[in-house]
Amino acid sequence: KISNPRFFREEEHELARAQRKLSKAPKGTPDRKKALKVVERVHERIANKRYEFAHQISNDLVKRFGLIAFEDLNIKGMTKNHCLAKSIHDVAWNMLVTLTSYKAERAGSMVVLVDPRNTSKMCSRCGILVQKDLSERFHNCTQCGLSVDRDWNAAINILRLGLQSVGIKTVEACPF
Repeated sequence: KISNPRFFREEEHELARAQRKLSKAPKGTPDRKKALKVVERVHERIANKRYEFAHQISNDLVKRFGLIAFEDLNIKGMTKNHCLAKSIHDVAWNMLVTLTSYKAERAGSMVVLVDPRNTSKMCSRCGILVQKDLSERFHNCTQCGLSVDRDWNAAINILRLGLQSVGIKTVEACPF
């Protein structure tokens, strides 16, 4: 499981301060130009941190695995939910997928995108769909009794779908 460093949230207060200073500066003045540069620098720092983090993670994934499976997420659609949009943009999933794909191609590894439908709901042991809310962090199967972290269950299902997409039928390996 890769933790989300939340670079934007980390710099949010500094960005807000810089933007307030910019909005108070009269247009056309040297103070406004200086304040604009500060805002630009904060945005650039956030972007650089995201890019560096995505590079490190993609390098690690390509070095460790011959097949890397990602969910083919509709990020544009997901960001229409204004409650989640800031967090989704902060993660920069698309950047990670793009960097991993080109590095995997160079290294002779494979990246596959799988359908994200029901990866969290499907039991990774027996295959039954278990309905749950987003707030539920554990997968508890009523059929086979499997009780595991929701993300871990989804990772196993994503791996299984990725392996099936390249013609491998069984999962004998641990996803991480």
